[in-house]
Amino acid sequence: MSTFLTFTLLLLLFLAPRAHANCECGYTVNATLYTDLLETDFLHLPNITLDTDWELQNYTVSAADARGPYGKNATLGNVVANPLKDNTSWTGHGILGGDPGLQLWVRGGIPSDGLIPMAELASTREDMLYGSFRASLKLTG
Repeated sequence: MSTFLTFTLLLLLFLAPRAHANCECGYTVNATLYTDLLETDFLHLPNITLDTDWELQNYTVSAADARGPYGKNATLGNVVANPLKDNTSWTGHGILGGDPGLQLWVRGGIPSDGLIPMAELASTREDMLYGSFRASLKLTG
């Protein structure tokens, strides 16, 4: 490697920005350091109700309140845990078959009661007001 190239690489390394955090997983906003996270391994969770960070939602919204032709009906039965068959693995089929993970169902067809059957879960955490959300989703048709 030439002396010039070595010097350039060392200079770039020296000038590169450094992390200024007490915890490398944290981030700052207006000088406030945030280091909390909410992470759930839905691939290995056999029963979502055992996870204290999440609460399944059960409610209805009329078509008028939903401002459309249909309302919605969030039911507990539309939230389905499908963990991996092998609890020590990170790949494979779920215990119910198909792709593993948490399934949030929205049932198709025209509902006879005017309410679209759907699933919803909400965080039980009240100490987190802002956040960055990352999820791996697979939509089926």
